[in-house]
Amino acid sequence: MENIPWVGPLSPIIGAIVGGAIAAFVTYALVVKRKKLTIWARDSEDITLTLRRHYQSIMFRIGQHEVFNLNRALVQVRNTGNVSISNVDFTIVIPGTHKVSLAEVSGEGLKLLREISVEASGGEIDPYFGISIPYLNAGEEFGIELFFDGRTDNCTVHCRLEDVNVSIRKGRSLFEEALEAPIIWRGDPVSTIGGAFILGLRTAYRLMRLFK
Repeated sequence: MENIPWVGPLSPIIGAIVGGAIAAFVTYALVVKRKKLTIWARDSEDITLTLRRHYQSIMFRIGQHEVFNLNRALVQVRNTGNVSISNVDFTIVIPGTHKVSLAEVSGEGLKLLREISVEASGGEIDPYFGISIPYLNAGEEFGIELFFDGRTDNCTVHCRLEDVNVSIRKGRSLFEEALEAPIIWRGDPVSTIGGAFILGLRTAYRLMRLFK
């Protein structure tokens, strides 16, 4: 504080700006009715890759099929609005040819999981899964884990809902990006008032993107 003489005179201004931004965010997030569904499609990964580093050739059986590798993908779904969304329905496609394709629902709340319906296409070329649930309350979320053999293709998600803002994103969620992204202030980690202020603004901006 002693090394930053301008902080004292500007403290009321900074406080007013931060307070106004927080008030605007709270009003937008809690008062204005928003129907928004956010879907994160994470990159697929070959979960047998480590094993193949020790053995040049591996093979195992899933049902009636013999496969040489197994991939895993995760699709996360969250009602990021502040009102309930009815008749949530979307499709997850695994591009390419895959002899084996499975989908498993994950999440908290047994009642929620029981209401989720998963319908498989049953084909080996571009297999897909239709996911539906009668409604999803504000803040509720669930995940779909997909397992498939062959090439490690990233899944694609298709969703179109009436009067709902649907956002389909790839990679990590915005919450993870906001929390994990390093903030550097003139070569040092956050250790000054300015650095902390920048951290707060950037985190708020990332979270605001989530509610757009």
